[in-house]
Amino acid sequence: MKKKISLEAWPRKEHYAFFNEFEQPFFSVTVTLQMRRLYELSKRTETPFSLTCLYALQLALQQYAPIRYRIESSDVVEYDEVEISSVFLRDDETFRFVRLAPERDFKRFISMNLHCKAEQLDGPLLSEQFLSESLSPNCVHVSILPWLSFSSFNHARHSRDDFGIPKFVFGKYNKADGTMPFCIEVHHALMDGLHVAEFVRILQEKIDQEIWDR
Repeated sequence: MKKKISLEAWPRKEHYAFFNEFEQPFFSVTVTLQMRRLYELSKRTETPFSLTCLYALQLALQQYAPIRYRIESSDVVEYDEVEISSVFLRDDETFRFVRLAPERDFKRFISMNLHCKAEQLDGPLLSEQFLSESLSPNCVHVSILPWLSFSSFNHARHSRDDFGIPKFVFGKYNKADGTMPFCIEVHHALMDGLHVAEFVRILQEKIDQEIWDR
């Protein structure tokens, strides 16, 4: 479900009109997350660290409305819920796009998406499912680069990508201090630096919450 944002009542009406005319309206920020709690949980429970990170991201996505704003036919809409499309590596060192099941329960999220991953990794890169979902606005795009500790990141974007879909990248986990680089890229007509900072705060809050100790 989605609802239309009234531009006349939206404080960012002028900002939306200004940035939406840019040829390249996206901006990115790379921050450092403290991930030791999730890393230790994944080791303790033998759960893939990548899926644990994606579950925490999903929790944050559902809590913060601006990250769910999209542009559709010059209107701004807010989706009630968004899903995650993430890149995963195959044994032949190529990748596939995997649309994850939006399960709320942690254990079900892991089990369902282990299945999604195995099923979609076996298919072609441009599967019918991917082509039908690639420009679906009710999602975010995620990459996981466990080999790189980066301080900035630029994304490849399709020329027809005009929904303002956010993109995220998780980097290499640093075992020494428990940190990980995290890049977030958003459409400037929909969000400013203040909103990115608030989303990162919420994500870190989800990573730190007590549910991981249960």
